[in-house]
Amino acid sequence: MPYAAFYLSIGKIFIVILNVLILWFIIMLSLKRSDFIELIVPIVCTIIFSNLICNSILGVYDEIVDAILTCVAVDLEQHKGKVKFGNQDLHKILHKIYACHDSEK
Repeated sequence: MPYAAFYLSIGKIFIVILNVLILWFIIMLSLKRSDFIELIVPIVCTIIFSNLICNSILGVYDEIVDAILTCVAVDLEQHKGKVKFGNQDLHKILHKIYACHDSEK
């Protein structure tokens, strides 16, 4: 799971930086001057709110992926590796991943 947490953190950082840059360009176009002290409060608020929204949305996404993979693992364990429930395409993808992982060993 460290890879998933790393990619989610990179996504959060990217979204926050993108929101700050969009705010910066909007303020620069509307004010026509660059007084950095006036920009501190909106930028800090944007960072805080973007981070809160990213954490909530990507946290739900992370839980959904964990739940789906747990259901697949239980399905494979209960039915001795045969697909009985769930999406057939997901099981095909996971079997390809398992085959590639086993061939590397």
